[in-house]
Formats: sequence, C-alpha cells, structure tokens
Amino acid sequence: MGVFDSYPKVDFIEGMTAEKLEAEMLSAFQRKRKELTGVEEALPQSDDRRIILATCAYYLFHAYEQIDFSGKMGLLKYSKGAFLDNLGAFKGLQRLKAKKAISTLRFTLSGVQATNSIVPKGTKVSTEAGLTFETVKELTIGRGELTGDVDAECRVPGVIGNGYKARTITKLVDNIPFVQSVQNTTESSGGVDLESDDDFRERIYLYPDSYTNGGTKRSYEYWIKKASQHIKDVYLGKRPNSTDIDVVLLWDNETGQYSDNDLAEVKAAIDWDKMPVFTDTLNFRKPAARNYSVELGYYLYESDKYREAEIKKAVEEAVKDYVTWQRSKLGRDINQNELVRRCMVSGAKRVVVMNPNFITINGNEIANCTSMSVTFKGWEDD
Repeated sequence: MGVFDSYPKVDFIEGMTAEKLEAEMLSAFQRKRKELTGVEEALPQSDDRRIILATCAYYLFHAYEQIDFSGKMGLLKYSKGAFLDNLGAFKGLQRLKAKKAISTLRFTLSGVQATNSIVPKGTKVSTEAGLTFETVKELTIGRGELTGDVDAECRVPGVIGNGYKARTITKLVDNIPFVQSVQNTTESSGGVDLESDDDFRERIYLYPDSYTNGGTKRSYEYWIKKASQHIKDVYLGKRPNSTDIDVVLLWDNETGQYSDNDLAEVKAAIDWDKMPVFTDTLNFRKPAARNYSVELGYYLYESDKYREAEIKKAVEEAVKDYVTWQRSKLGRDINQNELVRRCMVSGAKRVVVMNPNFITINGNEIANCTSMSVTFKGWEDD
C-alpha cells in the first residue's frame, strides 16, 4: 500500500457528471418556465431550447472538470507535473535530474603511428539504431600504440541509453584521422530518467522527517533515496539490542541488485552532514531473493475467437507485467490473486494457477521469478 492510500479521496465537484449537469439544467429551466408562465412543458430531444441547454451543459462541465483538476493539483496526493514541482518548492525541493548512460569505447587505429593520435572530446559514435554516444574527454593514443579507451556518454539523458552490450556501439559518426574502428567494451549503464511524479511526491512527503537528528526510519529513508534515482525502495531493519541497522536497497534493474560501484556512488552522494548517524551503524545490504515460479493455464471466451491472437498476446504481457510488479517493491508478498486479476483484465475467461501459491515476503526480500509457463487451455462458452 502506498503512503497516500490511507488518506481520503477528494472530489471538488461532488460527483458531478456531464449527464447530471444537463439534467439539472433542464429541470431548472422547466421549473423557471412554469414559475413565470404557468406552463409545464417537457422539452423533446429535438427542441432547439433542449439542444442549447445540452450544449451549455457540455461546456460548463469542462469548467467543473477544471475546478476539480485545479483543486487536486494543490494536494500532494494528486498533484503532478509542474504543479507537483511547485509543491516541492514550498520545501525547497527539486526533482532529481535525468542522468546519461555511460560506456567505455575502444578506438583502434589503422596502424601504429609515429606520433600520438588524438581522439577529440565530444567524438560521436552511434548504435545501429542511431542512438549517439560522445566521448567525455580527449583521448591520446600514444606513439607505437594501436588502441585507446575512453568513456562516452549517451547524448540523450535517461534509461534509453542503458543496456547496449559490448560491441554494439560501433558506428563512428565523426571522421578522425587514422581511426579504423571503434566499439564499446562495456555494457552501457547509469542512465536514469527525470525523477517520476510518484517518487518525487513520496520524497516531498518524507521531507519533514529529514529535519530530525534522531535517526528515525523516515529520516534515513529520505536522505538515502535522495542520493540516487536508481533506488526504488529502502528497507531499514534494526538488530535487537544493537545500534547496527541493516539498510537494504532495491535497485531499478531486472534483478533489483546493485553493484559495488553503485553503492560507492550512493554513499558519496549522501549528505552525511544533514543525516548525522551518531551512534547508529548503517550496514548496506543487497535484497535477499525469494524464488518462485509461474505456471498457469487459461481459457478464453468462445465469442472472442476473432481476437485470439490479440488476447493471447495481452495475457502473456500481463504475466510479464505481474513478474515485474512483484519485484518492484521490497517485502511485497507473492500473491497469485493479483496474477489472476491481471490475466482476466487482459481478456482471459478463467485462469488456473498451479504456481505460485501465496508466499509471505520479509521486508528485506524481493520476489524473484525463476521460470514462467503460460499455457492456453481452450475455449469456453460465455
């Protein structure tokens, strides 16, 4: 459950709909006409006055929607986009910026040169799909050497630059004397999108707890999450009769695990002056994986045969989304009912789940799907 789920829903227009507004305007017109003329008149759908009322109701309802929208944009539970940015301004907070993916490029010369060869800073190299990386500093390939390595960053910030395996960034965009070929030697990584509305909203919510020096859970959580957008969830577990606190970080990748370099960057980014630990000892841990498998069969409605391929694809995507959802939060119990719900929303008539059964997950664990089997079982009458 999200931090805002326990707060009541707000409706600034008290359930008003376009149909309800039109009916109220029609009723008011009829009452006023009877009051002034003594004539009680039902207006048929084709009556010009009825059409005028319906048209006015349509445009007035847009004003109602704007009133509701404007009111909600001032509330943290609902606010988004630039409105949320301005709520953050009350606390002096800004979204964490997008970051560019990084990879190491190896430039190879056509032959050994008698003098140093220079690859200028900003040299562009692209993938087959046309996504461009550029070197972050000048590279000097020394006299007598054939290759040189230099880091390059994606020109487009965000996760779009992540995941390019070694030897997939190979198209030299700029002509560099004596350079015969180039390729990346490491998988591109480190790119992160602009902080999402949900993440920024939660950070604004946690911010008041950052004031304390008492080492509260929310205080630690705020400062740790602020250190990197890659951190999707934090678990803090205090050991009995000890000042040691286990800090489990959920990373934003397919495994949820971070590397040693990732952790070093997080520790370097934490503002330790504002998050004094005093007597506590923070021990950073990786999430423990609770393995499970997905095995299910599903049936479709007989009347949906004309949509067979579409629904089968939707069900398979629903299962993949379920696996992603299960691992996107620490301590999220493995719940087969959510799997059934997603499949049925995608068009399945009936779903038979062999695995998983319900499994309780501890706060320092993530659900890890080790295998997935989705089988179409046949057609059933509506």
